[in-house]
Amino acid sequence: MLLRPDLAAAARLVTGPPVTRFAPSPTGYLHIGHIVNAIYTWGIARALGGRVLLRIEDHDRIRSRAEYEAAIVEDLDWLGFVPDEGRYPLMRQSDTPEIYRDALDTLKRTAHVFGCDCSRTDIGGERYVGRCRTRALSDAPGRGVRVQFDAKTVQAHDLLAGPLEQTPSEQCGDLLLRDRDGHWTYQFAVTVDDFRHGVTLVAAARTS
Repeated sequence: MLLRPDLAAAARLVTGPPVTRFAPSPTGYLHIGHIVNAIYTWGIARALGGRVLLRIEDHDRIRSRAEYEAAIVEDLDWLGFVPDEGRYPLMRQSDTPEIYRDALDTLKRTAHVFGCDCSRTDIGGERYVGRCRTRALSDAPGRGVRVQFDAKTVQAHDLLAGPLEQTPSEQCGDLLLRDRDGHWTYQFAVTVDDFRHGVTLVAAARTS
C-alpha cells in the first residue's frame, strides 16, 4: 500500500509553492519503483501548486550510460511526466563539474576537508572513524576527499514518519565528497544541487 503524505503539514512547513525534483541515475532503465516515485513527486508538487525539476544524476561516471539516459527520458515523456524545468535542455550533473569544484573550495574555507586513501577494507563498515583526519594528506589523484562532521544533532520533519533526529558523525562519520576515482559522491552532489536549484521539498514514495 502506498502511504499518503500529510499535505496540510507540507504546506505549513514549506514557505510558498514547493520546489521538488525527480532525479534518476542513468545506470539502468526505469523500473516500477521509479514510476511510483514519479507519481508521488508530481502528485505532491501539483497538489501544493509547486514545481518539479528533472535532474539526471550521472555522478557515477563508471556505470552511467547514454542509452540509459535516453531511455529514461523517453519513458518519462511517454508516461506524461512533464517537468517544469530540466527537460529542455536536459539537466545533467556531468555538465557542470565546476559547480562541485567551487562548492568544495567553499567548504574548505569553512570546514575541515582532508585527503583520504582508505579503501572499503580499511574502513571495515558503514561508519568512517576518521583514520585519515590528522594525516595531512593532500587531495591528490587516487585519493578521496572527506569533510569532518561535527558531533551535533540535526533535526528534520518527514511527512510520513514525523519528526526525525540524527547525529551524522555517529551514523556515518566523516563524509566522502569525492571518491578515489575522482568522481563526486551522491551525498555531496545532491546536496549542492538541491541548494542551488532551490529545492524545498524532497518527495519519495514509501510503501507499507
